[in-house]
Amino acid sequence: MEPQKVETQKTRRKNVHLVRLADDELPYNNPHMRILNLSVSVILAFFINIPLYAQVTLAYDTGQEPIAYGVNRLRQALVEKGSSLTTYHLNQRAELPDICVVANGNIPEALANSVNRGEIEVLSTEGYQRRWINNGKNLLILAADAVGAEYALLELAEVVQAQEDYQKLPDKTVNPSLAYRIVKFNLPWSPY
Repeated sequence: MEPQKVETQKTRRKNVHLVRLADDELPYNNPHMRILNLSVSVILAFFINIPLYAQVTLAYDTGQEPIAYGVNRLRQALVEKGSSLTTYHLNQRAELPDICVVANGNIPEALANSVNRGEIEVLSTEGYQRRWINNGKNLLILAADAVGAEYALLELAEVVQAQEDYQKLPDKTVNPSLAYRIVKFNLPWSPY
């Protein structure tokens, strides 16, 4: 290691010694400092509960408006937690996304081995099934129709808002118990 260069500059009252460091001696070029910075970042992420997944990918039928609404709500929830959501059409890519939404029986080729039509036929109108495939790497949402997929995505957005880690969700099948999911206001508050 070379000795540091010391320069002396005279000012009115006293001598000032300036130390000039070589480029490889600067803190940000030191490999030990890089490791320390990385370690501190990981520890802070763990204790502050910053999500370690920064980007989530989702594939769905982009022509379905109810599904697009659910996707936008999920995007908002992920952004609030510091993550982002990248979306694309079901048949656009060969690899599976983190979340795949299949509605109306439109099963892409990439999921042909993971999904059979009988699973979708069991679902009633506005029903959905959420399950993990590929040893828990990909979340698959099967829905009887676009509204069922929307309900599944809205529930997923609520989970992200509440506990942040959707990757621990158990498999679930939901079929509505009523034929119509509507809100009825009895106004004015008097009997008929």
